[in-house]
Amino acid sequence: MKLYSEREAAKKLGLSIGTIQRMCETGKLKDCHKINDTWQIPQDNFITNKTHDLKSESYVRYLDRKNSLHGNLDEFDL
Repeated sequence: MKLYSEREAAKKLGLSIGTIQRMCETGKLKDCHKINDTWQIPQDNFITNKTHDLKSESYVRYLDRKNSLHGNLDEFDL
């Protein structure tokens, strides 16, 4: 079973590490366990996995580069 660290889970969900810790403590994230005072969160708690996340990040970077070539456009400039 693939595990996420507190930091990875916080980044993935856009939450603070403290919030992730509380979610583990209260059972909102299932089957978490501590290793060396750090929560480990099973991948089953998330809809996407690390491969999906990397693909998404790559695509967002591509779109950012593409958008930067055309300046600050919005829907009214199209």
